[in-house]
Amino acid sequence: MGGSSSVELQTKRVVIIGGGYGGVAVANKLIGKCQLTLIDPKEALHHCIAALRACTEDGLSEKTFIPYEPTFGESFKRGTVVSIDVKSKKVLLSGGESIFYDYLIIATGSQGPFPGNVEGGEDTDVYVSQYTAMFQKVKSANEIVVIGGGAVGLEMAGEIATDFPDKSVTVVHSRDYLVEGDELRPKFREGVRKQLAAKGVKLVLGEKVTNLDDIPRDGSSKCTLKTNKGTEIQADLAIVCIGQPCNSSAYATSLAGPMIVLPIGRDGGMFQAGPVVLGSFFARKIKSEHLFLPKFWGEMKQKFPKSFH
Repeated sequence: MGGSSSVELQTKRVVIIGGGYGGVAVANKLIGKCQLTLIDPKEALHHCIAALRACTEDGLSEKTFIPYEPTFGESFKRGTVVSIDVKSKKVLLSGGESIFYDYLIIATGSQGPFPGNVEGGEDTDVYVSQYTAMFQKVKSANEIVVIGGGAVGLEMAGEIATDFPDKSVTVVHSRDYLVEGDELRPKFREGVRKQLAAKGVKLVLGEKVTNLDDIPRDGSSKCTLKTNKGTEIQADLAIVCIGQPCNSSAYATSLAGPMIVLPIGRDGGMFQAGPVVLGSFFARKIKSEHLFLPKFWGEMKQKFPKSFH
């Protein structure tokens, strides 16, 4: 049954552009069944679901980059696709190399700014150094302001307040409510607010930062945030988390209906699936404790590293 189609597939050249969650999921199903080529500019899958905690937990960033080559071997091609020739069925890499295909899968996914994601095609060591530098900035700062009260900004604030409880953490958000999303229940938002308050996070809601262009994104110097309502906030470190969607691609389709798990540090968070809203225990067990790190190392058929040192 299906023998002839399986044999036919083995002769086909399948090229996947993008080694994010979607590209890797497809590649894992196809490897060994066709002439597979997975193309990505980085040398490792960036598990960006754990990216924010990498800013507050020393040494974690190394574990958030899972190398492609041990999983896909010669089926992995590191490079940047600059054009696709549909007529000739080939993709052109920035170095001039052409790769021909019978089937092409484009899985480039979405991108966002640091620290929620990384950009470009640097070596993993470069990215790890960026997160190590951010960890040191968070560690040395006393007054930290997170700009943006969406899922990413609140998760960032929760990670800082959990790992550095003595620091002053303030979230400034232009809306008068936390977390975007028409499907979110008031109970979800109130649970997030209460957990942040319990960790000492201060909220400035309904005020928009008006001097974003003057704020050093690299944390190189202290700054003063100004809002449209005249509020001024001094910050040793300002972290901009505006316009960054919550990355739920690893779990959003595992249950029916809209789903979001928002960690508030490794010991808290809120969980909503459809109309059901649950508190920190479920959020912690589903995501907050481990951020799916062991799961994705396992899906890449590699052993989760306890330490790199």
